Amino acid sequence: MGLEMLGTLIGAVTFLGGVLAWYRSSVETNYAQKREFNHLRNNQEQLSENLKFIAKEMDSRFDGVQSQLLELKGMFYASLRGGTHE
Repeated sequence: MGLEMLGTLIGAVTFLGGVLAWYRSSVETNYAQKREFNHLRNNQEQLSENLKFIAKEMDSRFDGVQSQLLELKGMFYASLRGGTHE
C-alpha cells in the first residue's frame, strides 16, 4: 500500500504542477495579448493624429498655392490688357 500511495502522491503532485504551469502560461499569454493590443491601438491613434496633421498641412499649402495662382492669373490678365504690372 505504501508504493501505491507514493505513486498516487507523485501523480497528484505532477498533475498540480502541470495545472500551475498551464495557468501561468495562460496568464502570460493573456497579458501578452493585451499588451500587443494596446500597442496596436496606440499605433493606430498615432497614425490617425499624423494623418490629421498631414491633411491640415496640405490644406495650408494648397491655400498658399491657390493665392499664388490667383496673383499670377491677375498679372497675366493685366499683361494681356496692356497694363503695366511690376
